[in-house]
Amino acid sequence: MKTLTANHKSRHVLPSLKPKLSSESIRDAERTQQAILAAAEDEFADKGLAGARVDTIAEQSGVNKRMLYYYFGSKEKLYIAVLERAYRAMRQAETALNLTHLEPLDAIKAWAEFKFDYFLDNPTIIPLLAGENMHNARFLKRARNLRAMHLSLLAVLRKIIAKVDSATQT
Repeated sequence: MKTLTANHKSRHVLPSLKPKLSSESIRDAERTQQAILAAAEDEFADKGLAGARVDTIAEQSGVNKRMLYYYFGSKEKLYIAVLERAYRAMRQAETALNLTHLEPLDAIKAWAEFKFDYFLDNPTIIPLLAGENMHNARFLKRARNLRAMHLSLLAVLRKIIAKVDSATQT
């Protein structure tokens, strides 16, 4: 314990109860969350929201259930985070295609080929999306970042359509 002196009075100061966040602890938190999300993606893709078990996700991710609830709050919120993560990864990969520099037909063809390849390379996405479709997108509607992710794709598609419009009007 430290002793502080102010106005010639001595006081004892309790050590801070707040943990000091280092860049290492932040990285560990990020790694923990990513491990939980990866295990949850597999569990939700395999068993759906209703059949997935938090105990299994915790075990597969190497964390206890308390940490899972600490980071995500509930099974449903974890499910939403998994859906957002899956969409974010797909949208980032689509952005790398740089479709706006292609002729419209080539852009649509490249996008369609990409989708098929992406689904083959990421086998959990189809069951995740199919499960959410069975829920009428109830959980996706609660996703905070999904709209922004879709807007970027829509902007690209609008540019491709605008090329078609301008070509047909000349």
